[in-house]
Order: sequence, then structure tokens, then C-alpha cells
Amino acid sequence: MDKKRKIGKGKGPHGPQFGKKRRRKGKGPHRVRGQRQIKFQDKEVNIRIVLLGNPNVGKSVIFYRLTKTYVIVSNFPGTSVSLTEGFGRFEGKWVRVVDTPGIYKLTPISEDERVARSVLIEEEPDVVIQVADAKNLRRSLLFTLQVLEVGYPTLLLLNMWDELHNQKIDLNRLEEILGIPVINTVATENIGIKKVKQTVIKIKNGEYNFNPYRIQYPEPIEKAIEEIGRLLPEEMLPFSQRAFCLMLLEGDLELEKWIIRKFGRNHLQEILEIKKKTETQFADHLNFIITRQREWEARQIVNQVMQVKEEKKSSLNERISALSIHTIWGPLILVGILVLIFLFVGYVGANILVELMEGKLFGELINPFLDSGIRFLIPDVGAGHIFIEILVGDFGLLTVGITWIFGLILPIVFTFFFTFAILEDSGYLSRIAVLTNQFAKKMGLSGKAMIPMILGLGCGTTAHLTTRILDTRKERIIATLLIALSIPCSAQLGIILGFISSFGLIWLFIGFAVIFLQLFIVGYLASRIIKPSGTTSLMIELPPLRIPKPENVLIKTWKRVVWFMKEAIPIFLIGTLLLSILALTGADKSLEILFNPVTSGLLGLPSGSGAAFVSAVLRRDLGAAVFFETLDLTAVQATVGFTVLTLFLPCIASLFIIIKERGLKVALGIVAFVFGYAIAIGTVLNLILQLFV
Repeated sequence: MDKKRKIGKGKGPHGPQFGKKRRRKGKGPHRVRGQRQIKFQDKEVNIRIVLLGNPNVGKSVIFYRLTKTYVIVSNFPGTSVSLTEGFGRFEGKWVRVVDTPGIYKLTPISEDERVARSVLIEEEPDVVIQVADAKNLRRSLLFTLQVLEVGYPTLLLLNMWDELHNQKIDLNRLEEILGIPVINTVATENIGIKKVKQTVIKIKNGEYNFNPYRIQYPEPIEKAIEEIGRLLPEEMLPFSQRAFCLMLLEGDLELEKWIIRKFGRNHLQEILEIKKKTETQFADHLNFIITRQREWEARQIVNQVMQVKEEKKSSLNERISALSIHTIWGPLILVGILVLIFLFVGYVGANILVELMEGKLFGELINPFLDSGIRFLIPDVGAGHIFIEILVGDFGLLTVGITWIFGLILPIVFTFFFTFAILEDSGYLSRIAVLTNQFAKKMGLSGKAMIPMILGLGCGTTAHLTTRILDTRKERIIATLLIALSIPCSAQLGIILGFISSFGLIWLFIGFAVIFLQLFIVGYLASRIIKPSGTTSLMIELPPLRIPKPENVLIKTWKRVVWFMKEAIPIFLIGTLLLSILALTGADKSLEILFNPVTSGLLGLPSGSGAAFVSAVLRRDLGAAVFFETLDLTAVQATVGFTVLTLFLPCIASLFIIIKERGLKVALGIVAFVFGYAIAIGTVLNLILQLFV
């Protein structure tokens, strides 16, 4: 292997000191900061780390081990879209770690790739840590080779080392070939993490002699790199000249726009002429030629460092994995798992835990104590009466508000996030995408769209953010519409399950059947109305099925519950206060009169249900709590009410995210459609049920 070059000669990121880059001036596709110190709890943070890696390689667990701050969102491909940063102590020094979305390449096409590359360049890290799946070494090295071209000091972690089984990797030889440190880790067991921290310190102190692997591309491409390089002085580029030129040859539109802003359109035209001239010497696109060369280099490296022992029989894990995506057994297993989840959330969370917390703890102990204490301290006259009603009245902040938050919502959210963490850590989420792909295609989506929808069962806000993992604008709009229309959040779902099931499972089935039918109908129609913006396909990795680690499951559950409650508590208290003020001022009666033609006339709901729909705009689960907790309902009214509340407008938090992700025009269109459609379906359902009951 002679395709390497020494660090210590030349300029830029590959200059004499690998980790000590110069300041760069100017604006570009990636704003690059010079070396600086970051204040954290009055400590100076001088070491900056960026985590890179493919999806499903354990990057979030590595992040937690380095910082003790776990990623809040799912670790499914693209679920780390919202960047996460944390601080840790490495041998007494404060270190800042930034996690990036899971990606496969640095030449961006998707939003995830754009975000990851922007962070990599803007952070100008002291160390880039690439987290790789040891079992998929060739694919991981394909990414490593591109990272090395960008020019930052890189540390390669071969994670999931315990899952190699019949494979053996020569770490010393791999490190020698790549010219960078290579460490094997088992993040879930905290194995190798100490060595990672020690190596980061050595890299920062300049104790490691980097000699990064360099690919020699076909001669026409190397010549094109040289010609383009003469037009782009390295000191004016945001990262290494070689990588910059290669990305231009691959068709990087972001860099082309940057060149127009920086040098002018004529400058870009010269570069495109070089690219066009080079393309005429190949039968395929340059992007394909460059990627093929990287793949060939990665295979050559793997052949030198990896030995594979043949196994005659497949393991039990592999047989179970095959069954999980089998055309017959796969859907049956999925249905069984979903039934177990609904039973756990609906029975354990919405019945047992809610009864224990809301009925026993708050209903029999805390609320009577607060009610008597407040009435003892505050005279029930004049302004005192108002304060009493606001604090412990029919919609009291200290009784109803706190009870709904901690007695009703918390148990349901906890049980859902607990089961979701198990699905995530077991590797089953990817299989759900595969199993539902054919169904999703009917709605103009791929099976990958099922992941945001499943996340929507936890919180719609997270789900709308996660639609970024979808490949086309059309898919993202359809998924956003369907989540806003027909996916209840965990707290709302738990309340619905707890109350509607008391009328009999047949009513629960009717409501869910209507909602599921709308999911298909609206998705099908939207797929034919919304203008296509690309090909819908499913490209997804199936991680091995694993037994979830209790520590990881509990940490994820805890962090997600804390995040959810931080968001929910202010909205619930504001909503409860609003309901209390409406009741005190009599405005609730005015609203009821305003909503009466719809709620009582079209939907056949009892008096007072207008407050539930007002509350649902603040939060869907608040609306469900008001509807089921405060009204005397018949089976028909409960079924119509829960159907309309599920199909009703997204909550304020979700609406803000929809505007941010899809734009104001699309968001308003979705809101207008969802509002009218929910009322129309509720009206039809009420008429049908009234005829047969």
C-alpha cells in the first residue's frame, strides 16, 4: 500500500501540525471559526470533538459515554437530525463533543448530509471521531476514506466489536494502512472508552504521527483536481483543496453556489468546463467513478485486515431476524408486538399506573390536602375566591393541572417511551420500515415514513422533525399531513384507551378503524395530488437484532420523559389557567355557544365539549383530558369525540415545527384541510352511529 502521504508538508488542514489549523476569513457554505476557547461552567474548553458515522453504529451511545448526556431523539437513521452537544472530562480537561446525524457520505444530497458536513467544517474540530460498525468494515471504510480527504485529525472507532463472531480484524495492520488511530469499542459495555479519551488527549497534544491514507484516482480525475485547484487557492477554501475539488467533480451544488458568491459565475463556468471535459473520458458519471474507486480501495484494505471464518449453520439470532421480515411471519410478529405495546401502554400505563397516581396519590392524598390548605389560608371572598378557584377550583392549577401532568400524562408517556426504547435498542424499528414499505407505497411513501409516524405516537413535535429522513419533498409533505391528521401522541392515546375502552372494545375498534381508514384515504389522494419531487424508494440498513441493554433503555426513557415533561408542563399549566379564567368570567359559555352548531349540532356532543377543542389546540392530550375527564358521555359521543380529537388540529408546538419545516404556506394549507376534514368525518360518523344505535 503506497497510496499515502506524510503530514508535515504543504499548507492548510494537512499542514505541519495536523490539529492546528489557521483562521480562515470570508463567508462560505460553511462558516469556519478559528481556534477559540469555550466557557462551560467557568471552565475553559479547548478540545473540540465532532462525532461522525453511518446510521445504527452506536454513535449516540458513544456520545453518552463521552459526555454523560444522552441523545434525546431516536437512534434510527436520521433520528439525530437535531444536533446534540455535551461536555466531558478527559484526564482532567474539559472537552466539547458535538453529535451529528448518521450519514453515508460527505457530498450532501439529503438534509442530514448537509447538516453533518456543515457542522464538521464550522466546528473545525481538534479531533473527528468516526464511529463505525465493526461488522460492516468495508462500508465504514468507504466513509472513512472521504473523511480523511477533508483533512481533519481523525480517530476511527470500530464499535460493536462483540458482534464480530466469525470475523477477525487486525487492528494494528488497519491502523498502519489508514495512518490514523483505530480503537475497538463496545459502547454499551463501556469497553474501550477510556482508551478513546486517552487517545484524544494524545492527538490534541501532538503526540500522534498522522499519515493518512490517500486514494489515487484515475489519471483524468487527478488532472482535473490539479486544474481546478489552480482556480481555487487553498487558503480561501473552507476545507482541504483536494476534497473540495473532488466534491465539485461529484456534482456538489452547495459548493457551486458558494463559488458563485465568492468568485463569480464565470469562475464556476471555468470549473464546470473542466468537469465536462473530464466526463467525456468516462462512460459513467464522475460521481460514480469516484465512488467506485473509493469502494475498490475500501475492499483492498478489508482484504488485508479481515479474516472471515465460514459458518455452516446460521445462528438463532439470524433465524429470528429472517422471520421478522418474512412475508407471512413478519406481519404477524409485527401485529403481535403492536398489540403488546398497546396493552402495556393502555393497561399498565393508562389504567394501573394512572389509577395509582391520579386516583390514589393525587385523588385521595395530595389534592384533598392542597384544597383544604388553600381554603384555610385564603378567605373565600372577593379576590380570595378568584385565587381559590384558580388554584384548587374546577380547573385548579395545583389540583387539576398538576394531577393531569403527573397523575395522568406522566405514567402514559413513561410506558410509551419505555417500550419505544426497547424497540429501538433491539434493532426492530428498521424491520417495521421494511414490513410496511408496500403499504406505504400506496400513499406515495416508503416504509421509512413509518418511523416518523411511530414517533408521532410518542410526540408529534418529534415526529415532524424526523420527517427530514425522507428523501423527497413530496414524501415529507405527505408524512407531515398524515401525522398532523391521524397520529395521536402517547398521552392522548393513553387517555383515549383508558376511557373509551370502558364502553367496550367494539367502540374502540370503530374509532380506530375510522382513523386508520382516513390515514389510507388521505395518503392515497395526497400522493396523486402533490407534485412529485423525486423517486420514492426504500434504502435502509437492517441492524442485527439484539437484547436491549437495561441501562440504555432506562437512560433513553428517562431523558425523553424529562424532555417531554419540560415541554408539556408549561403548556398544561397555561391551558388549565386559561380554562379556569374562562370558567370564572363566563367566557366558556360564550365559546360553547360559538362552537355549539358544530359540537352539539353536527357532532352530537354534550354541552361543554367546546372547551376540549379549545384545549386541544394548546395540546392534543390536554383536549382529550378535558373531554374525557369533565364530560358525561355516551358510547357514541365518546367514540365520535375521540375520533374528531385525534383527527383535529395539531397542537401549537407541532404547528410551529410544521411551519419551520414545511413553510408557512404549506403549514396553513395542512391546518385548514385538517380542521375541515376532522369535522366532516366526525359529522358522518355521528350520523351513521345514530342510525344503528
